[in-house]
Order: sequence, then structure tokens, then C-alpha cells
Amino acid sequence: MFISDSIVFVELHKTACTHIDKLLSEIVGGRLEGKHNKAYKELFSPKRHFLGSVRNPWEWYVSLWAFGCEEKGGLFMHVTKSNWNLEGVSLKYGYQYFLLSVFAKFSKNPDKWKEAYRDVNDPSCFRMWLKLLHDPNRSFDFGEHYALAPMHNFAGLLTYRYFNLFCSIKSDDRPFEQLNDYSQLKQFNDEHCFISHFIRNENLEEDFIAALEATGFALTPEHKDRIFSSKKTNASEHDRNIARFYDQETDEIIQERERFIIEKFAYKSVLS
Repeated sequence: MFISDSIVFVELHKTACTHIDKLLSEIVGGRLEGKHNKAYKELFSPKRHFLGSVRNPWEWYVSLWAFGCEEKGGLFMHVTKSNWNLEGVSLKYGYQYFLLSVFAKFSKNPDKWKEAYRDVNDPSCFRMWLKLLHDPNRSFDFGEHYALAPMHNFAGLLTYRYFNLFCSIKSDDRPFEQLNDYSQLKQFNDEHCFISHFIRNENLEEDFIAALEATGFALTPEHKDRIFSSKKTNASEHDRNIARFYDQETDEIIQERERFIIEKFAYKSVLS
């Protein structure tokens, strides 16, 4: 998370947040605190604007998978590690969640996940991975409380991370437990999203400039030249022809389970 006196940038995974952090540090000046962490109440003040970044869901999932194919990222570590421990299992959220967590620990299939990460150039591996990721029965595999939220039954990991980072803060306890359908999801966003300006990965430079100017920051021509000439960092290595990774079935998975992100930001399928 980037923090300055006037701007806080909350980092959604695989949305060029490392690149945005770098630009903010160079142009605005501030400090970096953790990575992909949640905002907390002490950050909120009338003079601060909150920024967030998003990405086309079809591209986001390919990037997240490709990052795992490099054996990187928290998701890869959680889904491929051995079952034979009770790390992270707690009675904090009740006996039902405890029992489901224990069962999930010993029913997880790390070898299946590893197979899905086998080849970054193989669309069949990606499709296997995407189906595993969107199977509600596998929601305990991820290690980030996705399974605690009823939305895991109808919304994907990108939507969950959006809500977790942009619509709740660190001190919130199970903020999404009453969100049981799409209409409730939309209402919760309307009432709780604290992001003032979003930066879309596909329109990064223009959105970044618009966001800073909306906060009142005075950008010089030199600043803008720096923004447009800089290159993204921490990019996953994969075929940039995203459409080849999808077939009709996996396209429909994204259409259905990332409906919120698609509609909010007017994203289109890479197959359309």
C-alpha cells in the first residue's frame, strides 16, 4: 500500500500495482507499507483520496495463473502445499467453519493444482486451473477467507479480492457474511466502497493521470512524459494472445462469476 498525506493506493493483485507504486513514489512521494494489505481506520481523513487498480477479468486470470506457473504468489503456495498440517485452522469462526476447514485440508489435491500449473503455454492447463479455482468446493484451498464469504458460491476470486480490499478495512470481522446474491453485492459496494478513483490496467497511463489530477495534484509535462515512458514491472511471462486460453465453457465461467467487475467497469470478453 502506498501512503502519502493526500493519497492512499490500495493494491489489488496483478493489476500493475508494483508499477503504480513506483510512479506514485517518484512523482507524489510517500511511503510503501506492506503489499496487497487492507486499509485501516487511521488512514481515513478528509484530505486523503483513495486510489485502486483493476483489470479485465479474462486477462487477470491468465496473469494470475501464469504467475503461479513461475511458482510465485500466495495463491500458488497455498493450493500446492501439502495437506498434512492444520496451519490456519481455527475455532474463531465457529465449529462449522472449523470442521469444513479440517475436511478441506485433507481433501485438497495439491498434485491436481500442480498439474494445472505445469505449462504456461498450454491452454488446457489454464482451463483446468480456472475450473478448480471456480469450484465452490475448492474455496478453502486458497487461504484468504474466501470460503467464509457466501459470495464464493456465485462470484469469483477477483470479485472477492475487490470487495476485501476496496469495500472493507482491516478491523472488519466477516464483513461479507450477509452477501448472498448479486443484488446484495452491488448494494454493499454502493454503500461501502471507499475508492475515489480507479486505474484500469488497460488504460493505465490515462487513468493514472486523471486520478492524480482529480486529487488536486499538479502534474507537469515532465511528469506526464515519465508516466507514458515508464515500463510495467513484475509482469508474468505468458502468451499475450489471451483469447487462445479460453473456450466457450471457461468464457462463460468468467461471464457469470465476474459479472460484478464486468458490469461495473464495462469489460468485454476477449472472445467477443
